Amino acid sequence: MLVALTLAACGTGAPSVHRDTTPTPASTGAISAPTVQTSGAVIPSASSPTVAAMTSTAPPAREVAQAIDPTVEPTTAPEPTSAASTDPTPRPDAPVPADPSVSDVYESGTSGRQEIAFTFDAGADRGFAEQILDTLKEYGIVASFGITGHWASENPDLVRRMVEEGHQVFNHTWSHESFTGASTGEGTGITDSSARTDELTSTNDEISQDTGGYDTRPYWRPPYGDLDDSVLADVAADGYTTTVMWSCDTLGWDGNTVDQIIKRCVVDASPGDIILMHVGGDSQDANALPQMIEDLQSAGFTFVTIEQLLQP
Repeated sequence: MLVALTLAACGTGAPSVHRDTTPTPASTGAISAPTVQTSGAVIPSASSPTVAAMTSTAPPAREVAQAIDPTVEPTTAPEPTSAASTDPTPRPDAPVPADPSVSDVYESGTSGRQEIAFTFDAGADRGFAEQILDTLKEYGIVASFGITGHWASENPDLVRRMVEEGHQVFNHTWSHESFTGASTGEGTGITDSSARTDELTSTNDEISQDTGGYDTRPYWRPPYGDLDDSVLADVAADGYTTTVMWSCDTLGWDGNTVDQIIKRCVVDASPGDIILMHVGGDSQDANALPQMIEDLQSAGFTFVTIEQLLQP
């Protein structure tokens, strides 16, 4: 049974299976977010594949018969089959915030379904991102990626691939700078509302440009997991009413081995868990992923994106 917890930082919070507040690792230095014009929301999704139109030709026997007796009526080829619709596959509806002026915080799904959401943060190097995508494709499962705008600008091909292969991408700010300074020391952090807006908006615009219109809203993850009342109010005003935290951090970024990752986040996994991993080259998460998938599948779990996990 899921245990209901109330996040101290806000008036509303999602029930959590595990409460793991280990901060996400720092990126390699702060990177200023460019100021950009806010664009309108675009309904995001990977496009459905186009099915080639099929045609039919007259059977050889009929052609022979016509050559012998011209009175034999020719076979009329059927009209080509209409191509499949290229409209984007609709993404699930986002959770309705309890209070639109405050972003809701989710540490797990609450439906009770036997689902797990793998989430991978990408903010530093290209790392093992391609290996992770290859593994997910091999097993036929989807995941979610928290992308910084700076990482997206350096790896647009990988961001496109994530979307094209059905994964979710959510906003992880432009620079991975703390929005409170809690994890980076006194006097640091992005505490100005307009600067926070620039961090989120520039990232969303970069990802949209890379993917042909994908919109990360309303999903975002705070760098280091740093939150307070002002952050939750500011991001909600920018359309980010769903704050994605986690049930378990593998600590792959902090040196955990494959065995330690399995023991930490797989052995005692619960329905609705959000597992935090990283694509960076210093992490063992990519190497642990195949065993994680197989062990969780053996325990009866399926794998979904965050927006799927948060469906009622």
